Amino acid sequence: MVPLLQRLLVLLVVGLTLTIVTDAPAHAACTCQRRSVAQQVERADAVFSGTVTMASGPTTSGKQQLMSYDVKVDRVYKGDITSQTVTVKSNADPAKCGLTGMTADTRYLVFVRANAQGTFVADRCSGTAPATSTKTQKVVAILGEGSTPVPPKPDKATYTRVADSDPPDLTRIAAPGAAMVLVGLLGLMVFAALGRTRRT
Repeated sequence: MVPLLQRLLVLLVVGLTLTIVTDAPAHAACTCQRRSVAQQVERADAVFSGTVTMASGPTTSGKQQLMSYDVKVDRVYKGDITSQTVTVKSNADPAKCGLTGMTADTRYLVFVRANAQGTFVADRCSGTAPATSTKTQKVVAILGEGSTPVPPKPDKATYTRVADSDPPDLTRIAAPGAAMVLVGLLGLMVFAALGRTRRT
């Protein structure tokens, strides 16, 4: 009887061990390669600081669940940022290194890459983090003081000549008005003449 119980216990332990090993990859935690700030800057297409004004999601995009963060940009250190508000996308799954902890009204240093659609994306391994003075100083030491986002200048208006016609000269423009003035003066003279005739 005792050997049978021992065998059952051994089988139970082995079964539990196999279950844990099998399920482990599905719940694997995010692991990021350790990189310096200089390496994070080099990998990023754009680096800027700003305050999160809105966090929304997750929303479905293909097979992914995404988070969206609207960031009011106050300083651009790298990249072509011309808008004062930038939307950053990130995977909503923490196990896939998604940025799920960014909160509204918090200022961040944001390291993003642009995907094929031109959307800015970031993850926990990109370097994005609250804008502490220590990390900001490291970024400034590498990239300089940065600048405020500047919107592009509007295109200058262009004028196209219609059917290669020359613009009308001043005489042609003034002619209708002059004719109306003459008609008015003649009318006044007629009324004045009629008035004198009646008085006599």
